[in-house]
Amino acid sequence: MAATLEKPALTEAERRQIRAGRGARPTGVPSFEVFSWFFMRISGMFLVFLALGHFATMHIINDVRDTNFDFIVGRWGNPFWRVIDWLLLTLGLFHGLIGMKTVLEDLIRNKRKLLFAKVVLYAAVATMFALGSVIVLTFGSLVARS
Repeated sequence: MAATLEKPALTEAERRQIRAGRGARPTGVPSFEVFSWFFMRISGMFLVFLALGHFATMHIINDVRDTNFDFIVGRWGNPFWRVIDWLLLTLGLFHGLIGMKTVLEDLIRNKRKLLFAKVVLYAAVATMFALGSVIVLTFGSLVARS
């Protein structure tokens, strides 16, 4: 006699509790998808303020004609702006990464093509994150002092 792994049938009372949202709560460690879901909501809230602040600073408060190399050198002389710009870079890249990963998983059914697309996506994001971080964090040491 082979053992089956089927779940026992639910009683009508259990079905009513589940429909009412009073069923048993899932237990265990949350999955990566749960963390991704929370990250997307939290990073999205931060990105709204970071992006609007960046837009206001670069296009409204300061004249666009004054935005040049010297402006960036002066701006990044203050660690506050480096942190703000690095947060915008980091949250934007990883928010976009998770969003694109979801789109790829929805659209690509072939497992090999999906793997290839994800590898390309992860490599692109890792490259942009590494280069962007190096630029934001070391920019002052690369500027020739006159």
